[in-house]
Amino acid sequence: MALPAPLLTCTPAPPPGVVGSLSHSRDLAVAALGRASDHRALGLDIELDTPLDPGLWDAIATPPERAAWPDPAGHAPKRLFSVKESAFKAWFLAGGGRILEFEEVAVQFDEAGPDRASWRVVRQPAPAVPIIGRWCRWGGHHWSFARVAAL
Repeated sequence: MALPAPLLTCTPAPPPGVVGSLSHSRDLAVAALGRASDHRALGLDIELDTPLDPGLWDAIATPPERAAWPDPAGHAPKRLFSVKESAFKAWFLAGGGRILEFEEVAVQFDEAGPDRASWRVVRQPAPAVPIIGRWCRWGGHHWSFARVAAL
């Protein structure tokens, strides 16, 4: 039996004129939807508000990101992980067409507080698209949302 393309790629298949992204944790499943006339792609990620394995920091963060957070304690590693996951989804849906590795994308936080931040992707492979987003920590989760504007 052949599976429909969305099931093979694990990407959402919203109706025509709509873009979207899905994410889930052990406790929660969420979706973000928008008009394709406003957004080329969306990316959404949620992660449980638990510490990330410290051994993963070097795999997740690029050298500039590690320099910005020389002591990645507390929520910084999970924040960066979640933000990159949402950026990966937006990039893929905007035409990237493959799964990215963490070192391929660099993120810069423009406004950051302990529980919320705005951010943008400052390095990515082709096709380069402007990806911006927001992150917050709320309800026992890290929430990251990425957006690529419509053409």
